Amino acid sequence: MPISSRTDLIVSGAAIFISLCTLVVLLYEARITREQQRAAVWPYVEIGLGFGNGGFVVRTANQGVGPARIRAMEVRVGGEPVRTWQEMLAALGFTSTDFTADRTNGRVLPGQSSIASFGAQVAEPTGPFQEAYLQGERLVFEVCYCSVYDDCWRVQARGLEETREEVTACTPDSDADFQR
Repeated sequence: MPISSRTDLIVSGAAIFISLCTLVVLLYEARITREQQRAAVWPYVEIGLGFGNGGFVVRTANQGVGPARIRAMEVRVGGEPVRTWQEMLAALGFTSTDFTADRTNGRVLPGQSSIASFGAQVAEPTGPFQEAYLQGERLVFEVCYCSVYDDCWRVQARGLEETREEVTACTPDSDADFQR
């Protein structure tokens, strides 16, 4: 084989090798960029309760940097789903109807923001509500939310314990989906 043919073969092989290396680097950079974009809009929803003078509040907060699209919400009392705040109060034995509620289910909650999903002023002592909340199994709040890239999580608040899991999608249970 003449020297010029061998040189051409080496140069061609080197060009192909460099092209393949460039392709690998570009694919790796694209993956890193995609991960950075997902992290830049990552939502992190928390559910918390507060107790005060003659009342209590259920607060839904997005501590993440990106918006959280709340796709499904469930509230259970004693293991049974309730569909409205009024049903929740009745199931806990409260007779008061003096409460405020903000729509949580179906809402987009911006990053670093929160809403008072529910607040009640009650004539009765808040002890039974606080007790039900602290028992963990008696009063359960669950929210399924997604990022703008359709990465989804389900967070469940059982008393002072909160669990979170990544899910493939948020599909509301028509029998348990919270209406307000």
